[in-house]
Amino acid sequence: MLRCWLIRRIAGLEKPHAPYTAGAPPYLQVKTSAAFDLLYANANWIGEVTGREFQKPRQATTIHLPGTSVKVLPDEPGALFNRKYPDLETMLGAHRFAWVPVSGPDVDADWVATIWESWIDRYGDKPTGWPWHPYTAAERAINIIDFANRYGLPGYPENTLKSLIQHGQKIRDNLEYFGEHYTSNHLSNNGRGLLKIGVALGIDEFINDGGNILLAEAKRIFGHSGILKEGSSHYHLLATRNYIDAWLTAKRGRLEVAPLLHKIAENALAAVPGLCLPGGMPLIGDISPDAPPDYFSDLTHSLNSKKSWLNVLLEDDKNAANALIDRVEPLSLEQLSNDGWHRFEAENWHTLTYVPPDGW
Repeated sequence: MLRCWLIRRIAGLEKPHAPYTAGAPPYLQVKTSAAFDLLYANANWIGEVTGREFQKPRQATTIHLPGTSVKVLPDEPGALFNRKYPDLETMLGAHRFAWVPVSGPDVDADWVATIWESWIDRYGDKPTGWPWHPYTAAERAINIIDFANRYGLPGYPENTLKSLIQHGQKIRDNLEYFGEHYTSNHLSNNGRGLLKIGVALGIDEFINDGGNILLAEAKRIFGHSGILKEGSSHYHLLATRNYIDAWLTAKRGRLEVAPLLHKIAENALAAVPGLCLPGGMPLIGDISPDAPPDYFSDLTHSLNSKKSWLNVLLEDDKNAANALIDRVEPLSLEQLSNDGWHRFEAENWHTLTYVPPDGW
């Protein structure tokens, strides 16, 4: 099949994809972010603040990363970033601070603040390489902001404020747009990062660009039924969580884009029951290393896990998300089938399979 396609491509019988400018979605007017000094002059932390003072940890802790666990000692808080990991996703999990939300409500806040200080000292002045990849920068900023809304800004507040602005610039100037054909769900998460940073710091530029990206990319990544086009049950849960989170952020910021994000989240949620069989949700397609399936247990109406995503939200956000999940009506199996997800049931046998509607 591949050989036939290549021969047709070389012979000019297959049309090439339209040219594009990497990092520049056509629906955004400005290609780069504003200067740091201009953004900094108008920025203020306006998120939730508990006033907690963080202490230097006195006992070791264990950080659970994708594929391994790392013991960190109080006198070497940067050990998480010192070692070489055999798997790139393990290293990225450390830099994304993905271990913070999946630790649940019992996360050691003092350790998070200490490791965050260490990260800024090591990488704050060197915004290059994998630690500053736009998807990783967006995830890290989101996780730190969510943590700060519950416990207060970690690290030195002024340094954290400057770093979050720097994160926004890095994301905005390196958007993961690669044309209509090659752009994945990463770009929508770039938008979520910008929206979260913008709302937390009161930066309109990030708010507007983040909202526009989220709306435009929803049309690209979701099918007519509301299910993710990538053919992954796990990534559909992750994308659904992302848009619920974006809606909650816009709602908290009283943004005009909030109702539109709510509708996208609602459509994505309606597709979730169709992915769940009586024995649970099968893992079909790509699986995200950032969060285990149980982290999204609330979305599948399965047993609520203490470490599920909803349990690390602020109480108002948790109540709003729960209300949305409870009232969504599941899609019909015919609608899911139109987007490639097919179910077969006979007595005690249940099957779910994905066949790309557009072919290979």
